[in-house]
Amino acid sequence: MTGVVYGNHEPLMALAACAGAPRRVRLMPTVLLATLRDATILAKESATLDSLSGGRLTLGLAVGGRQDNFAAALASFGDRHGRFED
Repeated sequence: MTGVVYGNHEPLMALAACAGAPRRVRLMPTVLLATLRDATILAKESATLDSLSGGRLTLGLAVGGRQDNFAAALASFGDRHGRFED
């Protein structure tokens, strides 16, 4: 997960570092919390990573279910489903 309040790496940056791995290795975050990201920037970052890795990115998206992540990102928790649909 791309939890903001946990001690993990930012998934797209970590995958970018792995993009130089052998061509048979697929790149996939567990799940990105799409509602904590700007949709246009997420699309651009994902397309760039997919292109640079030779089409090896598989992207999983979710709305997120932990209020602490949204509080840390100063994002609204209540309307996350609507933002995901947009």
